[in-house]
Amino acid sequence: MAAAACTIGVVVWLAFGSAATPCRAAARTTVAGNAAAGGPELRELSQWLDQKAQNQLVAMPSEARLTYRRGVMAWKAHQDAQAVSLLRGASELDPSFAAPHLALAWWFIAREPSQALLSWASLLHRMRDDFPLQLEVVANTVFFTLNALFFAFLAAALILVGLHQHELRHIWRERLGVALTARSARIWSWAFLVMPWLLGLGLALPALVMLAMLWPVLRVRERLVFAALAIMVLSAPLAATLMGRLALPLRNEGAPFHGVTALGQRDETGDDHERVARLAAEQSNSAFLQYALGWLDRRSGDLAGAEAAYRRTLELWPKSDAALNNLGNLLAMQGRFDEALKCYQRAVEVDPQNAAAFFNASQVHTRLFDYSAASEAVARASALDFEMVQSYQARSGESGDLPLVDQWIDPVTFWSTLLHAPSTDVPGALPASWNAMIETSGWPFAAATAFLVLLGLGAGFWWQRKMPLRSCSNCARPVCRRCAQRLREVALCPECAVIAARAESGEFGRVLLLQQRRKVERVRAMVRTAGAALVPGLGLLARQRVLASLVLLTATAWLATGWLGVPAPFGLSQLLGAEESAEAWGIAVCAVVVYAISLLAYLRIPEPGAHEVRVTPNARSSGLTDPPARAA
Repeated sequence: MAAAACTIGVVVWLAFGSAATPCRAAARTTVAGNAAAGGPELRELSQWLDQKAQNQLVAMPSEARLTYRRGVMAWKAHQDAQAVSLLRGASELDPSFAAPHLALAWWFIAREPSQALLSWASLLHRMRDDFPLQLEVVANTVFFTLNALFFAFLAAALILVGLHQHELRHIWRERLGVALTARSARIWSWAFLVMPWLLGLGLALPALVMLAMLWPVLRVRERLVFAALAIMVLSAPLAATLMGRLALPLRNEGAPFHGVTALGQRDETGDDHERVARLAAEQSNSAFLQYALGWLDRRSGDLAGAEAAYRRTLELWPKSDAALNNLGNLLAMQGRFDEALKCYQRAVEVDPQNAAAFFNASQVHTRLFDYSAASEAVARASALDFEMVQSYQARSGESGDLPLVDQWIDPVTFWSTLLHAPSTDVPGALPASWNAMIETSGWPFAAATAFLVLLGLGAGFWWQRKMPLRSCSNCARPVCRRCAQRLREVALCPECAVIAARAESGEFGRVLLLQQRRKVERVRAMVRTAGAALVPGLGLLARQRVLASLVLLTATAWLATGWLGVPAPFGLSQLLGAEESAEAWGIAVCAVVVYAISLLAYLRIPEPGAHEVRVTPNARSSGLTDPPARAA
């Protein structure tokens, strides 16, 4: 249940949190006038759609975002039909703009679930062929997942230090008690506990060192928290390499992509064409540059240059079905139909699922009056990608050119190049929110952390061997050889020993010790319940449910990231967008669910009780009797 709630919150935040919504106040002031008119927005939308179709533009990003904004304003003004029309128009103006699909999906989820599913399906269909959108979703998910896991393990480590601070301070107090008075040793033990957090060493390093000292008394799952946090801190310098690799497609220059990643999602500009042509001439072995040059030459009308660029691309990528399809389009536009059909045939041999090659082949067969072959090819294309066929068939006759489908570089090629890029081509880069963290400052901090953690482990084992820590047989407070009052088989803390010594009979001593234990457990339960109400997962961690606690802490860290407005570091072209109300609504709902699960699970799990200590009638002389216990 918690995982489902977290997943919904993550989808809402990731989908709606990566793009800002500027000019919100100005939008509110104009919504009344635009809503009253009703018509101008739709008339402008139809004009923009006609302009896009007539000029065969790839996308109109500015117009798409303006239309999206107007659709959101119309929705707020309760003009549902106009809002839906505007958002659908925005998705047609810029097919790579995901915000309209997401907004429609959330609007329809409670009203018309079938329409919501269609919107999600359209988004997934768009994502299948859109590498920039895939990169943004994957890279931001990696960032927020690592961020949430780090803070979840850090929070768990801090909670464990708080739960075991009695053992930690007891070690220091007993060691300091050799040279200081009992009161001074107690004060200094608190100082040692608080001081590391005030020295500017971050939160993770003091927590790791203290947990290292506590290693001998930690349970197995608690040790796993320590080990996981240590691994994350020690490997933090690698985060710059990971984030830098994911940021490679965002670079405007440099191998391996040379800034051509998003050229397929926008129309040609003179600067882009000039830059790509210059780089392609300088680096003729870059398949990305050659492909991009062919793509831009084709749109500028330089068919001969585009053909040469695509042929060079095929020398570098012989199995590129997209390059074969585009080369076939160029040949068909020049009237070389037989050569074009051979290119389409090679393309479908490389990838039998290439619907564009079948569709283009059908157009060539039509020009050759081979209607039987044309019908068979378009039927194959429709079976593979009906939406693409429907979209391009609607454009038939809009211009003198054949409505042939060009294909941009497929996402598989981008991902393969990204994952196998040499480390020398990957510059280190960190998101802005990680730059201020001392844990990501580099290898010197990681080396210092490793040294101090090993030192803490050594000190913990040495202290445990010289002065083993045990628990009081009555109230479970930590005791050692120096402070424990050993009465036969049991060991009591000084407070419990004083109470037991006052007993004149075994029954009376049992009652007094039971009262003391209940008093200590009552205070302990009040503190833990208050902590469980404030921090999701704290109560479960106190009840030794480490895994469930980590799940809740991870969900809380993820929601806190969204609530604090931590920006998504990867946004190639602000592909996603949303309203603050939708983001806040999703975070609030998920936070309530997480808090409810945390508190109810804590209250449902019983507090582990201690065994009962029995006092003999002659307690003062014969001591306490109890089933064999761990005596200090």
